[in-house]
Amino acid sequence: MFLLTAFLTAPICYSQKKTTAKPVKKAVTSEKTITPIVTEESNVPFKLLDLAPSRPVPQELITKAKEMGANANGNPFKIPTVEEKDFMYDDFILYGEKQESYLVSMNGNIEKIPADIHLITTTKNNSRILTDKCINLTEMSKCSNIRIIGSDGKKLNIDLSKYHFAFNMKQNLYNSEDHTYVIVYTESGGQNIIMENGTTFFTSDFSHISFIVPGFVIYQEKHGDQKQLMQLSTRKKIDISKYDDINALTVNKLLVAKKNEKYFLINPVTDKVLFESDKRIQELYYPSDVNPKNYFVLANSDSSTLVDITGKKVLEGEYTRFGFYVSGNIFSVENKQRKQNYYDLAKKAFVYGDFYNSLSTEGPFDVAKYNGYIQIYDNKTKELLYGADKKVKEIRFAGNMYILTKQEVSNNSGKNLDIYDRESRSLLYENASYLSSITNTESYFIMALDKNLDNKYSILNRKGAVIIPEIVIPYYIKYNIDKKIFELTKKSTGKPTDCYDLAGVKINCQ
Repeated sequence: MFLLTAFLTAPICYSQKKTTAKPVKKAVTSEKTITPIVTEESNVPFKLLDLAPSRPVPQELITKAKEMGANANGNPFKIPTVEEKDFMYDDFILYGEKQESYLVSMNGNIEKIPADIHLITTTKNNSRILTDKCINLTEMSKCSNIRIIGSDGKKLNIDLSKYHFAFNMKQNLYNSEDHTYVIVYTESGGQNIIMENGTTFFTSDFSHISFIVPGFVIYQEKHGDQKQLMQLSTRKKIDISKYDDINALTVNKLLVAKKNEKYFLINPVTDKVLFESDKRIQELYYPSDVNPKNYFVLANSDSSTLVDITGKKVLEGEYTRFGFYVSGNIFSVENKQRKQNYYDLAKKAFVYGDFYNSLSTEGPFDVAKYNGYIQIYDNKTKELLYGADKKVKEIRFAGNMYILTKQEVSNNSGKNLDIYDRESRSLLYENASYLSSITNTESYFIMALDKNLDNKYSILNRKGAVIIPEIVIPYYIKYNIDKKIFELTKKSTGKPTDCYDLAGVKINCQ
């Protein structure tokens, strides 16, 4: 990635030609976008739960909670996601200032949870599973005195005193559409699962239990025994004894098993092997994805192959690395020479005609480092904006602007800066010769369109808009934060000779 930095303040040059800076408006992009890939039918036959509130949270509910003492400043909500199933359906949490919390239901009920109580989860029937305040131990937090409070507010008459909950074990809780499953521990190291009605899932405690993918539990009756896999909803056992090892894929919710140096991709619902490989099977997804992409990387120590969920190659050739581009329709590909390109799934072709030393995204641009210079593409249309002939040396960030520095042309005019607006993706100034932030602020900048001006510069705000179109700079310009004015001085510590307000009007410096 290219480092984006603000320009340093530098002394202003004297020159002779006079002009007024006027914006040059050029569109960077058109409305044309990459054709999206056709949505594929998912081969994963179970639903990923979205447990966040099913409708917008009414503002009056937030107001009511704040009046009760909840702190709604900053990030007020704890709303569950696919990865964070701590709370079910339309419940969410607001926090107070004294470590207490407030359980808020979309039906308008608000329940205060004191600081000395830990809320494990809420369930489909509006029960709450609680413990006392958790005690931090070396390996995990121990939360004792588990009890279940029914939807009527009364404690279920069930003795769970032999168990405790481990708060910081991420895989200890699973909420399905129908039931809540919570892994609990005994003092002797045994494990079991309790459900929302207080019953245990297994008739006896086991030595190891974990939720491996949604809807499935893997367990071991005694240390050294073969691990077993079970579907929670049906209690159906899936035979995994034939494999040496088995692991889960985070986003695709499939299993990868290993046997005799071969790897198998398995659908746990159908117990079907989707494909096998001599190489490790890894899933490919963008970090923010929660839905399966159904693309996988087969990798060994020196090469990788990209395949779909059937094991069929997506593109020919051997590469060293793959990754999803932000759009989700394009892969980043690195070849064995450690050079990079993008591959468009919809078009079944590489985006660019060559592999580059590095390829990154900076605002509205795809930036390719190539033979000492960088080539710049519009990252929506993929149109080449700056090729090898323009010899762009670097791209930097200042205020809300991107600044492209090109190699100076032979007449040494210094007109080598193209300045873009970050939000509108438009070219503000072409072939400017100078841009610098003003001393004491990062909100205002000095710009000259031509290095041969007679000391005439423009003052811009952080978005690149002209505040003062033409100003004579004797040597230094500063921003007075207290007075909110621009001060021009002949010496760095001298008294100001001229002053301007934020509207660009010349004023008395006193």
